[in-house]
Amino acid sequence: MNSDNIQKKNLFYRDLFNPRGLIDRPPIDKTLFLAYASMLAPGIYVLAIGFGFIQQLSNQTPNILNPHYAMLFLSICLSHIAALSFVVIHGKRLRKSTDRSELLWYVVSLSWIFSMLSTTFLAGSHFADGVLMLVMGFTLSLPLQRFHSIMAAFGTALVYFTMLSIVDLRDIFPSGQLFTNIPYVNGELWAPWLYARLAMGFGTFLLAYIACQTTASWQVREKEFKRLSNTDSLTLLSNRAHFLQRSALVFNQVNRRTDALACILLDLDHFKKINDTYGHHAGDKVLIAVAEILKQNAREYDEVSRLGGEEFAIFMPTTTLDVAAQVATRIRERLEEKCIEVDGHTLNITASIGVSCYPDVDIHGIEDLLKKADIALYEAKRCGRNKVVVAGENDFSQFKSA
Repeated sequence: MNSDNIQKKNLFYRDLFNPRGLIDRPPIDKTLFLAYASMLAPGIYVLAIGFGFIQQLSNQTPNILNPHYAMLFLSICLSHIAALSFVVIHGKRLRKSTDRSELLWYVVSLSWIFSMLSTTFLAGSHFADGVLMLVMGFTLSLPLQRFHSIMAAFGTALVYFTMLSIVDLRDIFPSGQLFTNIPYVNGELWAPWLYARLAMGFGTFLLAYIACQTTASWQVREKEFKRLSNTDSLTLLSNRAHFLQRSALVFNQVNRRTDALACILLDLDHFKKINDTYGHHAGDKVLIAVAEILKQNAREYDEVSRLGGEEFAIFMPTTTLDVAAQVATRIRERLEEKCIEVDGHTLNITASIGVSCYPDVDIHGIEDLLKKADIALYEAKRCGRNKVVVAGENDFSQFKSA
């Protein structure tokens, strides 16, 4: 193996066991991680029971293990390790292709379920250790695998656990057959079993830590997805859907308290001409500049949104009509003063703005508030553009441009 392949292999294992990075790994890498993690418990059991069985055969320890069930116990563990080894070998091949087979995940999960419940059943601890290991496995898998796949494995585990419980409780095949005697020697827990339990305890803490890290990373990613779904990708303002959702929620609360709120609706004048003359990249630059001006003139708790195209809105809780009109006028002035440099050209922009406010006898919901602001915006366009019009006002002169 050359140095490049060794380096790639080291990077693979480093990334594979990075808890925070697991959530962003390809599906096959997540399955490989679960396969490696699933080898922990059976590996510990094989070492402990195998060592104890050898000591017992050489008469170095009392007869604690039932020879037949010890062999069965070891066979189950080794079969599980063999199944996971198959997953690892085949999974590494799949990493070089586009195949996204879920079969390997089912091999890992079913082998884990049957080996954990079967071995803990033989040891007489399936009601505690077996269930604990299953819960840990499902917790670790939840951020890394598809939900329906996990639920299929969960259903299988529940059915198998129920069968073992019935067999045990009805004395058809009692649990705890691994030990012929209680695993204590001279009043102390049998050494191989003690070390196995200690290793399993620390291993469980390790898996719990990884589960916490992957779940935390999952939560961060979900928050980022939610933010992106609520955000206009160009201007980084809220998009139309989020604007309507949040403003409707606030309006309903305000409606119960009969407080004032306002809406500013803004549309850039002759924006299509900018796109047609200077290109869409120039239009994008204009939209970004407008978004910055709106954010600079809005309060922290105002909702500033790009509704679509060249249309923007500001939803302003606890704001009277006069204050909203003043803010709209200030925004119009800032836009008129703004010079935007694009490819050696200086672009000047203006906007027509409509303002509406609640309480109003004609406004019963956020749709009515937006409709009134839209009517005022249309009036501003009709009157020559680059103006602010307040819905319900008869004299708009104080809000018009000089």
